[in-house]
Amino acid sequence: MKTEVLKTNIDSNIKYQADKILSDIGITSSDAISILFKQIALQRSFPIELCIPNKITIDAMNDKNLEQISDISA
Repeated sequence: MKTEVLKTNIDSNIKYQADKILSDIGITSSDAISILFKQIALQRSFPIELCIPNKITIDAMNDKNLEQISDISA
């Protein structure tokens, strides 16, 4: 199977958090990206529903208290 290199830029904090979770389930970030691309090819669409967040969702995403809670539970 021929492979290609995919170069991307990602926030280092997000990468660290994701790598930690992926490691816990036994896969690498490269594996995760390959799985994502395979699902895109199989489903012929993006496998996760994407939508424009409303103001309530944006406020929740920016809420520092919620960020601290999610950091504690990890």
